[in-house]
Amino acid sequence: MKRLLLITLLIGYIYPCVAQDKPIRTEESLWETIIYKKTTTFDVDGYTYQCDVDDGSQFVTLYNKENKLTYKDIVYKATEKAYIGSWNSKVVEYDSSMSWQEDFIVDQAFTKAMADEIGKDELSITMLLSPDTGKVIEVYFNFTTFNPYARVPLYVYREIEVKLKEQIQYKPGEVGKQLNHIMLSWMQKPKGKLPPLPPPGSLM
Repeated sequence: MKRLLLITLLIGYIYPCVAQDKPIRTEESLWETIIYKKTTTFDVDGYTYQCDVDDGSQFVTLYNKENKLTYKDIVYKATEKAYIGSWNSKVVEYDSSMSWQEDFIVDQAFTKAMADEIGKDELSITMLLSPDTGKVIEVYFNFTTFNPYARVPLYVYREIEVKLKEQIQYKPGEVGKQLNHIMLSWMQKPKGKLPPLPPPGSLM
């Protein structure tokens, strides 16, 4: 009986010490292998993405397979004449809150571990907006096969696409309303997010 009690007490003493050595946060990191190294179609969890790779430059264009405008020129709807101009208020009205939200969405899609592995490299994100509503109708991403973004899991890009479509909307300007679509692009180095802490006393 005394031996059993002693063993019980030892387990009660040792287990908390061992538990304290367990990490209280777990998070995904970049894949070890390149995911987007050649032109490929990915079918995952009910959605399909297309990865187009230029064999010469190793430039990657990653987008939802349902996209219709990714490679379409921006033209005037009435004349189909190409639009040649810069981004300005006549195309779409600037909205600082929307710009902030875009950055936030990208930051939150990456874990802190991913962001740390990526380093200083920036991701190119392009949104195509409806000229009528200003809502995001398509999203695509650009990077190279030798860039850390070529090792980012597909679900990260999917999350960014879905949230941009759900949360971002600009007001089209006088010129923007005349176009077949409005394009907004930017480069961003994700900051990443830490996963939430577990409840007090719980173990991961």
